[in-house]
Amino acid sequence: MQGKTFLKKYGVLFIGGYIGGFIVLVTLYGTIKFPILPGDILIGKSFYLPFASSAGLSLFMVVFFEMYNFMKRF
Repeated sequence: MQGKTFLKKYGVLFIGGYIGGFIVLVTLYGTIKFPILPGDILIGKSFYLPFASSAGLSLFMVVFFEMYNFMKRF
């Protein structure tokens, strides 16, 4: 039962952050040429699919969100 609550809470945050991060990274790649990570796809010099980068960004956002909620209690 505890696993379902964990997936319900953090799964939604992670998927939302992944989709949001994917859109932001695809949009900003034309302006800011940041380095690609293993797992990202770069075709030519302009077509970029940031699968690994958006997962990392999503994980960072979930951890940051939980730290914010934890610090808000004090």
